[in-house]
Amino acid sequence: MKPRVFVETDPDRNRQLQMRLTAQLPEWFGKPASNAKYAKQAEVLDGHVAEVDREPCGLLLLKRTSAISAEIY
Repeated sequence: MKPRVFVETDPDRNRQLQMRLTAQLPEWFGKPASNAKYAKQAEVLDGHVAEVDREPCGLLLLKRTSAISAEIY
């Protein structure tokens, strides 16, 4: 199945997906305080979700730093 990527406008859905993905990678995201910070960022940054077969499998958070640049989380 072809992946689908879209902008998720619901901050809670972005937060839930961020928390689920970091929980699946404890060797990279093993600090609860840091994970809480990442989850909070997911509520305020632009969230681009990737899904396959209607199952979310990726999240890109975009922080715009100027009119022509951004940081990717």
